[in-house]
Amino acid sequence: MNRNTITLQDRAGASHRVVYDPHASTLCWSSGDPVDLAKIGMAPQVRDRDWQHAVAINGVHAPGRKSRAIRRLKIQLGLKCNYGCSYCLQRFQPEAGSGAPDQVEAFLRNLPLWFDGGEDGKGAGVRFEFWGGEPFAYWKTLKPLGSAIKATYPNASFAIVTNGSLITPEIVEWLDALGATVGISHDGPGQSARGPDPLDNRLQRRHLLALYDRLLPQGRVSFNVVLTDTNHDLRAIADWFAAKLDRRALSLTVEGVVIPYHAEGHECSLGGDERQAAFMRSILHAVAAGEGLAFQAVRRKLDDFFQSLATARPAHALGQKCGMDRDDTIAVTLDGKVITCQNVSAAGTAPNGASHEIGNVEALDAVRLASARHWSHREECRNCPVLQLCKGSCMYLEGRDRQQACDNEFAWNLGLFAAALFLLTDMVPVQIDGPMRHPPAESAAA
Repeated sequence: MNRNTITLQDRAGASHRVVYDPHASTLCWSSGDPVDLAKIGMAPQVRDRDWQHAVAINGVHAPGRKSRAIRRLKIQLGLKCNYGCSYCLQRFQPEAGSGAPDQVEAFLRNLPLWFDGGEDGKGAGVRFEFWGGEPFAYWKTLKPLGSAIKATYPNASFAIVTNGSLITPEIVEWLDALGATVGISHDGPGQSARGPDPLDNRLQRRHLLALYDRLLPQGRVSFNVVLTDTNHDLRAIADWFAAKLDRRALSLTVEGVVIPYHAEGHECSLGGDERQAAFMRSILHAVAAGEGLAFQAVRRKLDDFFQSLATARPAHALGQKCGMDRDDTIAVTLDGKVITCQNVSAAGTAPNGASHEIGNVEALDAVRLASARHWSHREECRNCPVLQLCKGSCMYLEGRDRQQACDNEFAWNLGLFAAALFLLTDMVPVQIDGPMRHPPAESAAA
């Protein structure tokens, strides 16, 4: 049994109990009656859907594969960046490949040989993403690459994440013409963990706000925050951006909670039960007060959780959080290497000893994602009450890094889970009993 009994407290201080099963996505009062979804504007949906099992990759024992029917293509230009974010995974990856302009022609020539072109051959249903390092550190490569892909696949969508410090008027015009969605990585009041604030530099600020003002009415830009031990108050973050952007309309999201890929990532992590509990309460209070709902990722994750209840989505249908375990989602370098994800180097090695270079686009049938594990192969995930929200955190971490990532993600997603219960019942969760994701000792080994 994977059911959790949750004690809620109403405004008068009286206690009530609900029972939640994260594997069956059922939420009922102790009487057995389902919690009514009407309060959040939803109703139960058809529940006899034939849910497909997610592919449960498991390292070299059951590696994942990739298909030509790609619907999310992440192109890693290289790992060069003009910033040195304290918790950035890429800082400690070995460089592999130059992202040079002379690689563009071969990449474009070969693309139709291993990519089916989308639902209509012109990119429908496909999202192209351009990644660094800092993508605009590769501007001489990115500009011809993105423009040519847009011309060949005009019905595709495009996305870029940038630190915002290298924006120019030419880049603003190009991004608008490309129709790209732009995420500006910026931690608001916690920006010092990333590096200099481009909003404090007069020229960078002018160009960055020109981009923001151009794309905001189209819903294609946001400031993206990473939550850390010292920077997780969503209300304070929203207030900071409101003041810094001269009271412009805000478009904010959360990239996630910090993932400790190295020692400096551990320093930004949530240390100890009390700090994790404070983090969780901060998320709950921000959502309950309304300010937390200003963040797109908060709204998206809450809506996905409510959908899981409405459709009784079984846990076996859940893929990994990042989606990189899917056969239609792929990260590639300009020289054709297929890699675990866009944040690692083809020259790097995963914690399980497998290479992060998992194949080549010239032989997609031979690609094997052996560097990661699906959440269903992790005991702590199978026994976690926030599984439907978390979906397993980083799929390739192991050991001490994995344990800390689990702690960070648990606090973040438990805060959202508590907020969801508050929005459904107008009551505050005060206790959870039942299976609780304690990582086994071997999982915590360094």
